[in-house]
Amino acid sequence: MNEDAVFSEKRFNEIIAGIDQSDWILANVARLVYYAGFHKNEIEKIKIWNVFRNNNVLSIIEPFLEKSRKIYTSLPIILNPLPRTILAKHIKQLEREGYAIDDEAPLFPDPKTREKYNAKTLQRRFKNYFKDITFYDLRKFGCDREKRQLKSKYGNNQDFKNQLLTLQRNIDL
Repeated sequence: MNEDAVFSEKRFNEIIAGIDQSDWILANVARLVYYAGFHKNEIEKIKIWNVFRNNNVLSIIEPFLEKSRKIYTSLPIILNPLPRTILAKHIKQLEREGYAIDDEAPLFPDPKTREKYNAKTLQRRFKNYFKDITFYDLRKFGCDREKRQLKSKYGNNQDFKNQLLTLQRNIDL
């Protein structure tokens, strides 16, 4: 995607509204990429146990991917209130619709197979809605949105700098 491309939260919500009608699981995938900075391989491999214990969504998801050269595989995911709410609603809807919600069940199952999403299928479905916007682009747009919000809230003081450190896990180094 073009680095200068403009992507607004309004445009994101328009796309999500269309996805919600046909594939609410994919809509929630996109929400968590945008609002929580999930990486594509995290979406593919995350299980219920990684985010949900004792009927509560965790505020910190401990690293669950095999360690690699990518720094984010060794860092926790910090969940702010909005992503936690999205996840709580998502898990309740999985349960209502008869999906497995045991510890080892995929958090984002393929609606057709009810098993873990195949990486190519997930990519193809995502591309159907987001066209030339990739998972990486969407995560970056979400991180940029978060940086703007933090800057308007904290200015350039130390609190702002500390909050930016929590976003660092979302940027591929």
